[in-house]
Amino acid sequence: MPETPPRQPVYLGDHRALTRTAHGHTIFIDTRDLHTGPRLLLDGTAHAPCAESLRRVVHPGMTVLEVGAGFGELTMLTGELVGEGGRVIAFESNEGRARLLADSLEANGLTGQTSVETGEAAALTLDGYLAAHELRPDVLLVAGEADPQALIAGAIEFISRAADIRVVLSASPNGEAALLEAAGLVPLEAVEGSRVYGPPEALPVPVKPVTVLALADEVFQFPDLIDGFVSTYTGRQAMLVVLGTGWQQHVLEVKLDALGAPARLSRQGLDLVAVGAPAGGSAEQDLAELVDIVFTHGTVPEAFRYVMRVDPPVSTPQRLSVLLPAPVGPPLPLYEELPGLERSRLCTQEQFGTEEY
Repeated sequence: MPETPPRQPVYLGDHRALTRTAHGHTIFIDTRDLHTGPRLLLDGTAHAPCAESLRRVVHPGMTVLEVGAGFGELTMLTGELVGEGGRVIAFESNEGRARLLADSLEANGLTGQTSVETGEAAALTLDGYLAAHELRPDVLLVAGEADPQALIAGAIEFISRAADIRVVLSASPNGEAALLEAAGLVPLEAVEGSRVYGPPEALPVPVKPVTVLALADEVFQFPDLIDGFVSTYTGRQAMLVVLGTGWQQHVLEVKLDALGAPARLSRQGLDLVAVGAPAGGSAEQDLAELVDIVFTHGTVPEAFRYVMRVDPPVSTPQRLSVLLPAPVGPPLPLYEELPGLERSRLCTQEQFGTEEY
């Protein structure tokens, strides 16, 4: 893979340089800046992890407040993400950087949805600014050189009342994490260089994988059990446990390989586990607690009742489902010979010496 050619910033004089961000925007830089300036000039980004978080969090039509906008790398990206129907308000207390940011916004045609606040407005607490302008932002972005603790402390009133706020931090949270959690927010995602906070309701609901059990005897008699598992659970988190009572696990795996089960399930993103549990062992009791559904062609086999320590179905609910109709065609032999393999057999001492054995 060829190396990416180095960026070639254009020096405009009077400590101003022009380059392009990694997100495709033209940006003006003060060459005297030694914090983010060198990274923007050479790499086109000073906040790559934070930019990726913004791409997931910010959507068209949103209102975003950015505090400590710097030269505007993330300001312009956010302005593009909110679109013409959204709004970005960038606070930058340094008037020199604020002027360069305003020029960059104009050069990229983003002045319609993006504005820059500096001077007295940038010195206000966020709660004061939001109350004065009757704003309810969807996202608060803290990515520049400003003190995150002071900024968040100045917005606690709004954050605690916001129903669906997201706070994106570019720095590793320290004291500001405690402030956000005190305001009722929790971390939603965390990568090196970027953290996203939001209300607890925004946390993803954990998806419980389904554990499906099939008895080895039935799987080998009726291979369409595996087809039924595939058709029922493709696209879901599911595991098929094939249980052989008293069988060695290696034998189970060999026979499942002969049916092509591992490859068929793997192509659909489904898991397969072969368990060769001894009859009446504790492994079966442990497995009973994990099983959600039993795949079978008919009524629960006697073997299952024994293995799983359940009584025949009466009035108490049983953790099982009969999901497949009666099989079509003759079943496979229960203990069929595998190609190229001989099955061991008991014999007498006299038989052992014959050619047959």
